[in-house]
Amino acid sequence: MKKILIGLLALSATAMATSTGITTGTGDNSIDISTKAFIINSGLIITESPNEITAIKSVELDHGTLMIGRNEDSSVDRNVYIRKSTGSNLPAGAVLEIALTSTGNNLVNGSSSIPHTLTAQIDTNATSTALNNSLVVAGDTIKSKTEFTVVGSDVNAVGINLKSEIAQGNLATDKNLVEGAYSNTSTLSVKLSKVPTVTGTPVTPPAQESGR
Repeated sequence: MKKILIGLLALSATAMATSTGITTGTGDNSIDISTKAFIINSGLIITESPNEITAIKSVELDHGTLMIGRNEDSSVDRNVYIRKSTGSNLPAGAVLEIALTSTGNNLVNGSSSIPHTLTAQIDTNATSTALNNSLVVAGDTIKSKTEFTVVGSDVNAVGINLKSEIAQGNLATDKNLVEGAYSNTSTLSVKLSKVPTVTGTPVTPPAQESGR
């Protein structure tokens, strides 16, 4: 009887440690419940340099003065950086969702407009990867996003090159553009979309004493 009891206890402990989710021959069923959390000590910010921890509210891409009928394209760019507000390294294995969004892709002056292409080029390196490292809004595309995975524990900042390009054809004399200032507002956003995988050690049920 004691041997049977010990055998049943062993089977019970095994079932608790390695649940399969499959109904047993006696109609019983069990599943494992895994509970996880990942804590970060600061939020994400966008800065003007890889060494700063002061967030910026906006950047300006200024094409300057452009002559109607010019025979070359115009482009202007600027670098920004994604960092933690504490200045510490980004969590290894974290996934950042980076998005470029526009309400429209024209620089506007009243009823007159000039199409432009806005690009956010993510700086990937040996310790960082992205599904798509070039975000573009142009034409009918008003939102572009990607997931950026931080690989390794020594990534302190993620650089992004923002570039606005105006094709020379959009400044042709036959476009009848009015003279004056043209502008457009778009948004670069980032959030922590996935936390690193948290691995845990399976808990083995405590040994149970046999009947006395």
